[in-house]
Amino acid sequence: MYIYDEPNASLDVISEQSVLNTIYDERQNKMTILIVHRFSCMLEKANKIIVLEKGEVQETGVHEELLKNNGLYHHLYSVQKEMAISDEE
Repeated sequence: MYIYDEPNASLDVISEQSVLNTIYDERQNKMTILIVHRFSCMLEKANKIIVLEKGEVQETGVHEELLKNNGLYHHLYSVQKEMAISDEE
């Protein structure tokens, strides 16, 4: 089992993708727990996402399900996506 706590913190976009791709490649047949505040494409590959708020589980599911639910995950994902777009401009 691997547990990664904020593996993408303080990384530029290129370094973040490199680290997350390595984690994805290494996780085959092993339980891997990623604790993140900043979303990434890695979440789209996750078998299960658990969304916590104030230490309480708010939602569980895969990326597409959680986006369709329009809950906390959808809100956080949308805000971070908008921030990424505005940073590019």
